[in-house]
Amino acid sequence: MVIEHDPAALSDCQHVLETLGYEYHSATNLGDAIDLLHRVSSIQIILASEQMPHIGGLGVIDELLLRANNGRPVVPIIITDTLTAEFALEALRSKAVDVVVRPFNVDTFATAMRRAVGRLREHLDLQRRESLSEIGLQLNRLIASMNEPGGEVSTSGEQSDQELNATLQTILSGRSLRMRYFSNRLFADPVWDILLDLMRARLEHQTLSVSSVCIAASVPMTTALRAVKQMTDEGLLRRWPDPKDKRRDLIDLTDTTASQMREYLSIVTRMMAKP
Repeated sequence: MVIEHDPAALSDCQHVLETLGYEYHSATNLGDAIDLLHRVSSIQIILASEQMPHIGGLGVIDELLLRANNGRPVVPIIITDTLTAEFALEALRSKAVDVVVRPFNVDTFATAMRRAVGRLREHLDLQRRESLSEIGLQLNRLIASMNEPGGEVSTSGEQSDQELNATLQTILSGRSLRMRYFSNRLFADPVWDILLDLMRARLEHQTLSVSSVCIAASVPMTTALRAVKQMTDEGLLRRWPDPKDKRRDLIDLTDTTASQMREYLSIVTRMMAKP
């Protein structure tokens, strides 16, 4: 999102973004910027002009970061006509990832945008690691609590693959149903969906490719690929070249992950069967 009150300066910034292939939204005042930030969940990079009336670009950034939704990464860049050492320090204190000076140099502008994208990826990777850790902790806590004496659900007795798959299909149907009522952008982390899809494939004795798993996750391909890489690095998944087609990789749960998912589904199956 570009925030600039001067029409000519705004046009210059838009032209550079279009040259570099970036999509953007524009605002000419703080109120419109706040409204866009709340309405458009895809906004993650903010370019704010230091020449904004009343509070300046640094003030605009402070206000927008304060209003950003919890857990939503937003990376600011400051645009200014003159750069001094003092202003650069102020920009860093406002969490700006870079300062771009007018008149714009396309290469310098592109470097600032790449730096902002890199910072976003760091934020997303950190969130995904935390999400993976939380999923593992929740599964372990659920399994441990059900195995304790007096637990509400006993895990004794082995359910068949067909029984577990029926439970899994119910979970998947429920997750699909939410898209009737809420935008899919609200559920941008594909980790759990990937785990469910690969467990379904295991129960149905199928082997999936990385690309098919990413498509099924219903998020941008780059987001799904980053999640697959992170989950593989964390030891949740394993991937290997397709012996029949060297152009693609196959993917599966590790045995440890599959065992945890099986026990999770077993518990849910018994919970659903309770009167």
